[in-house]
Amino acid sequence: MIAVAAASTLTLPQALAPDRHPPPYDPAAAPTPWPATVTAWHHLGRAGSLNSPGRTGRFRIAVAAEHGPAVTLRVAGTSYPGLTARAVPGPAFTVPAGTPRGITVEITVSDCSALSAEVDHPFLDVTLRNTRAIQRHSFIFGRAYARDLSGLFRAACGPRTA
Repeated sequence: MIAVAAASTLTLPQALAPDRHPPPYDPAAAPTPWPATVTAWHHLGRAGSLNSPGRTGRFRIAVAAEHGPAVTLRVAGTSYPGLTARAVPGPAFTVPAGTPRGITVEITVSDCSALSAEVDHPFLDVTLRNTRAIQRHSFIFGRAYARDLSGLFRAACGPRTA
């Protein structure tokens, strides 16, 4: 009886102790990344001149899914209530990981009175979807996008906007 008690006293701490040798890291077991963390957007410039009434402009954008599964994207709007935005020719598109894709976003001025005179940090609202999640996200572009968007504002609304 004493031998059994002594043996269990010696083996019990080892059974309860944490594993000293964790399993090796397996990158295949890593969770699928959130779509917003792997998607990058870059403004490439205007896609042609403004239409004749000057209320719609097209903007070229490069989109990349850096790694993980493909990401499906849908342009949902802009940071200004007086604008509408959509991807052309179709509303949604898929970007495979590691393969950047050029898209065209069409932005239309729908209400000049709702637009600010200053174009400061304009962003594009999008919906991103991969096998992990569906996320709404806003991408902010740099000065070139703000300048191009200002040109659209001026053409559509006249000199009152900057």
